[in-house]
Amino acid sequence: MADIDYLKGLDAVRERAHLVLGAAERNELTHFDYDPSKMSEVADFVAGVITVCLFLQSELEQRLTQANAARFRPRPVRPDSPTRKVAALRCWRCRSDQQPDQTMEAQGTERNGDHASTD
Repeated sequence: MADIDYLKGLDAVRERAHLVLGAAERNELTHFDYDPSKMSEVADFVAGVITVCLFLQSELEQRLTQANAARFRPRPVRPDSPTRKVAALRCWRCRSDQQPDQTMEAQGTERNGDHASTD
C-alpha cells in the first residue's frame, strides 16, 4: 500500500517528470520533439490550464451548493393546497384499514389510539 501512496504523491510525479525531461534532452523520445527555448512558454500554458481548472472547479462547487440550497429550501404550504390534503390522506390511511370514502360511523367503529377497533 505504501507503493501506491507514493505513486499518487507529488514526489513520484516529479521523479518521473525529471526522467522524461532527461530523455528529451538526450533526444531519446519517440513521440515528441523537445525545444528548450519553448520551456517558459509551455510552463505558462500549463500554469494557465491549472488556474482555469481550479477556477472552474470552485465555480461549479459554488453553483451546486446554491442549487442544492434552493432545491431543499422549505416552501410554505397553503392550508387548502392539494399537496397538504394528499399528505393528510396518506397519513390517515396508514393509521387505519379503511378506505377514504368509508367513514367510521358507517362501520360502527370507534377510534382507540391510532387504530380502529370494533367493540
